Amino acid sequence: RIIFHLIIIYAKICYYFCNQTILIMNKYIIGLSFLFSVFACQNATEDKKEYVQIVNADATAVMKIDGMMCQKGCASYLSDNLSQIEGVASCEVRLSDSTAVVSYDNSLTNEMVFIDYINSVKDSAYLVTMVDVELIKDIKKEKIQMH
Repeated sequence: RIIFHLIIIYAKICYYFCNQTILIMNKYIIGLSFLFSVFACQNATEDKKEYVQIVNADATAVMKIDGMMCQKGCASYLSDNLSQIEGVASCEVRLSDSTAVVSYDNSLTNEMVFIDYINSVKDSAYLVTMVDVELIKDIKKEKIQMH
C-alpha cells in the first residue's frame, strides 16, 4: 500500500513537472513565433519595391468608342485597363464625348492593340468607330508606375 501511494505521488510530481515544462515550452514557442512573424513582415515590406518605367510617348491615338453607358463601369474601366498595356504613358477615356486619348511609345505598342482590346472586352460591348493617330516629333518623356 505504501508503494502504491509512492507511485501515485511520483506520478503527480512527474505530471506537475511535465505540465511546467510544457508551459515553459509554450512560452518559448509563442515568443519564437512572434519574433519570426516580426522579421518575416519586415522582410516582406523590404521586398516590395516600386519600379518606375520611363515611357517615351511619341504617339497619341484618339479613338471614338461606341457602347459606353457610364463613367465608372465603362470609361474608368477602359482607362484603367488601357493604362496597363506596356508602352502606354497616359490614357484618358471620357464618357462625355465617347473618346479615348492614349499617349504611348510607338516602338512598344500601337493603336491596333488598343482597338483589339476595346473591341473584345466585356463580350464586345464596345466598338471603336474612328481612330486618329498623331506621331509626335519631339519625344515627351513621362514616368508611369509599374507593379
